[in-house]
Amino acid sequence: QDVTGPIARIQTLGQGSEDVLRKMMSLRVDEYLLEHEQGDTENNDSTNEPPSTPSSSSVQPKLVDDSNNVTMMIMDRSLDMVTPMVTPLTYEGLLDEVVGIDCG
Repeated sequence: QDVTGPIARIQTLGQGSEDVLRKMMSLRVDEYLLEHEQGDTENNDSTNEPPSTPSSSSVQPKLVDDSNNVTMMIMDRSLDMVTPMVTPLTYEGLLDEVVGIDCG
């Protein structure tokens, strides 16, 4: 999410992936609240005014950018046990698959 920004659409398959998503959302909300707490204290320190309460007509900031077309799929390993066996499990094997090692 550092590269693409907040991911608007996340799909999960399996119980383990739902646990991962729950933790991700918890971290996202914590970061959002921390950013806005810091912004509120900076505004209050400079103006010495009490924080204003949001009115019903004010626009609330979003946690996710809707224009972002990135989708993430999280799969529980218990549903897909073959995929780890398809790719090489060593660093040299991964380099050979991606770069193509030619010795000779």
